[in-house]
Amino acid sequence: MENLINKLTELAARFGDSKADIFAGGSVSCKESGALYVSNKRVCPCAITSDGFTKMDQAVLEAVLEKEYAENGTRVDDIKAACLSGEMNCCGMKALLHASVDKKYVLHLQSNLVNAFACGNDAREMTVALFPEADWISEGGYGYKMALGCKGSDANIIFVANNGAVVSADTVEELDQLLTGIKELLTAQASSVPATADESPADMAAAVRLAPAIRMLYADANSLSTAIAKYVGGNDLLS
Repeated sequence: MENLINKLTELAARFGDSKADIFAGGSVSCKESGALYVSNKRVCPCAITSDGFTKMDQAVLEAVLEKEYAENGTRVDDIKAACLSGEMNCCGMKALLHASVDKKYVLHLQSNLVNAFACGNDAREMTVALFPEADWISEGGYGYKMALGCKGSDANIIFVANNGAVVSADTVEELDQLLTGIKELLTAQASSVPATADESPADMAAAVRLAPAIRMLYADANSLSTAIAKYVGGNDLLS
C-alpha cells in the first residue's frame, strides 16, 4: 500500500507545484484490498506526504451511499465508523466522494485553473466541446450530494458545476496522461480569454458578494497569508 500512496503523492507534487497549476487544491485517494486511503490534511494535495492519509472501510462507505438518512448527523456517525486507522480531520464527507468512484485512484481537483473552468457560465457547453468523453454534473453540490452525483459514472473525468473536477483511473500512468491533457486544454482555454476588462459601471453589490470567495481562493493556507480582492470591471464575469 505504501508504494501506491508514494506514487500518488509524487504525481500530485508534479502537477501542483504552483498555485496556478492543475493540482494546487483538492484531495486524493487510492483503494486496495477493500480499503480506501484518502487524504486527511487541510493542505494542498501537492504538499501531502504518505502519513497524510486515513484508512477507511470501502464497503461501509458504499453502504452509507445506499442508505437513506433522516438526519445528516446519523450519516456522519456511520462515516466515522468506517475509519480503520488514521485521523478523521476533514476527510469525512470527501471519503464518500472518493468511495463513490469505482477506480483505484481518485483525484478531486479544485485548483484555480480547474475551478475557473467549472464555475463558468458556459462550463457545460465547454466540457462537451473540450472533453467529449467526460461527464458533467450540473447539480453536483458538495459532500454527500456530490458523491451521489458521481456514483455510477464510468467516465475518467467528471466536471462538477462550481466544484472542480473528479479524475480517476486504475493506474498512475493513466492518471498522468489524463492530467497532462486536462492541463494543456485548460491552460490553452484560459490563455484565449481576453485579459482586458470592460468599462461598464461597477456592480458593487456583486463585487462585495464575491470578494470573500475570491480572497479565500488566492490566500495561501500553508503560510497563513491573506489576499486582497480588487474589483476592476468585467460585470459579465460576476453574473
